[in-house]
Amino acid sequence: MRGCIFRGAQFIALLTLFTMGISQGCKDLSTASDGSQTRLLGLEQKSCVRLQFEDPYLYVCTAAQGVWRRNINDMSEWEYLGLADTTLGNYSNVGAIDLDVKSGDILIAYNSAVRQADPRNSVGIWRMTNQGKNWIRSDSGIPQSISDPFEYNVINSVHRAPQNPAVAFAVCGIAVYYSSNSGFNWQLVSGRRGLLVNQDHLRWHPYRPGEVWFFGETSTFAPYLYAYKDYGMSVKIQVDLNALGWPSDGKMEDVAFDSGDPNVIYVASNRGIMVSRDGGYTWHMGQVTIPDGGSVVAIRENERKPGTLFFGGGNRVYRTFDGGMTVNLLSELPVDWISTICHDARFDRLFVGTDKGVFVINSVDP
Repeated sequence: MRGCIFRGAQFIALLTLFTMGISQGCKDLSTASDGSQTRLLGLEQKSCVRLQFEDPYLYVCTAAQGVWRRNINDMSEWEYLGLADTTLGNYSNVGAIDLDVKSGDILIAYNSAVRQADPRNSVGIWRMTNQGKNWIRSDSGIPQSISDPFEYNVINSVHRAPQNPAVAFAVCGIAVYYSSNSGFNWQLVSGRRGLLVNQDHLRWHPYRPGEVWFFGETSTFAPYLYAYKDYGMSVKIQVDLNALGWPSDGKMEDVAFDSGDPNVIYVASNRGIMVSRDGGYTWHMGQVTIPDGGSVVAIRENERKPGTLFFGGGNRVYRTFDGGMTVNLLSELPVDWISTICHDARFDRLFVGTDKGVFVINSVDP
């Protein structure tokens, strides 16, 4: 019994030190009525387009300004990992635009398709395997042939399966690439290489092994949403968005999954949030009411609390803890746009990537 009391005291002391560490090195912005606290975590001069938290680091893609990370447990300084190229311009869809981190092994989806770049030297996927020392190209099999002067080696999204990291997918437009060796080598498994792309994303289902969802906006500004199962060996569903009444200028922005029921899937879009309760075969709009009726560009589930979602659009971040019946405003940020969010359930905090840096919202659980 005495040993148990000692360990409990240790935990309280460590938690106190951690809380003190979070308070240092962050600019305090506001405390909401529900107790949630918003702070600026840094990178305020950069467009933070993708985030991933892998304890103790928060990794950030900042487009043409490269890849960064910060140990947010001891609140050390931001560490620049590389891949910046200011010649690409100040846009959110060039340079390092997506990432996947597994035990410090980093894959970066990269876009250098600009006029001044040489298409023959462009790299679609970069990899870092030695904790931030060197980058190597990891797109063998993707640039099958680049003969057209306007064709570039570009990847918009890349992710490995959480339950089997040897399996990975990468996507650019209608071209879908598959890897069976954790992203070292790739083969085209669907579609074809093309010149016109727009916005492409993919996310593995964390609660249904082998299921992966692809979503975004085509080069003709039409929304798309489909899924593979069995680690990509077969198609699960191609969602008919036209039949659901989607306009030709729709856009699928993000996907989240309910941690208590793998059949419940949420899709963030420029028309709000679309919900399926049967694994993606039927869909419904309007089941999650957004107070200002705006678009949603980022959405994440709380993996420890079924029915709890965090989502954002414009400069606002919301939370729902009952599957969408009740929606609360968590924070209104001093930014122009939100691009991505990720949740750390262990310490009850939400990280938000924006056009003006990274923010952390503490005490986000209801």
